[in-house]
Amino acid sequence: MNVMLTRLQAGMVIVTNRPFLDSSGRNTLLGCMAQHWKDERGEAVWTLPQRIAERTANMPGVTMTPSTPKVPR
Repeated sequence: MNVMLTRLQAGMVIVTNRPFLDSSGRNTLLGCMAQHWKDERGEAVWTLPQRIAERTANMPGVTMTPSTPKVPR
């Protein structure tokens, strides 16, 4: 994780299990980061995986336009 954090250039999206961060993962680095951003911005820091896949998630600084899913041929 240290390498990941030091290489960031524009932003970060972390995919994780929220119940884990609310319980036994609370005191990990990721748990502390999640709590910090939740304190700063409230529940808006969380989104559903489906919204990211559909490109409808509200992610500040990221321009996402809905697109037609590409089907392998």
